[in-house]
Amino acid sequence: MTILKTATKKLICKANGEVSKNFKNMLMCAKFDDSTNKIYACEWRGSGRFINCIDRRKSIKAVLEAQGYKYEEGNDAPKGGLEGNYIKVSKTAFNFLKQYRAWK
Repeated sequence: MTILKTATKKLICKANGEVSKNFKNMLMCAKFDDSTNKIYACEWRGSGRFINCIDRRKSIKAVLEAQGYKYEEGNDAPKGGLEGNYIKVSKTAFNFLKQYRAWK
C-alpha cells in the first residue's frame, strides 16, 4: 500500500481516515487499460435522449498531482470523441489508483 501524502488525504479520505466511497465509485466507472497504462475516465449516464457524459479526468488529475505523479493527456478516438480522452500514467501511478479501485 502506497503512503498517502497530506494533500492526497484531503482529496480522497473522509474525516475518520477511510477512503471515501465517491472516490472508489469514480475509479470503478473509469476504464483501466493494463497494457498501455491508460485511464479512460468518461462515464455515460442517463437514458433515451437525456444521456450525458461525465468526465472525471479533472478529479483523477488532482489526485495524481497531489501525490506527485506525472501524467500525459490525449485522445485516441478516430474522430476525437469524448470516450477517447485518456490519462497516461507510469506503472506506479497506475497501480496506486488501481489499488483503491477494489472494494474494501
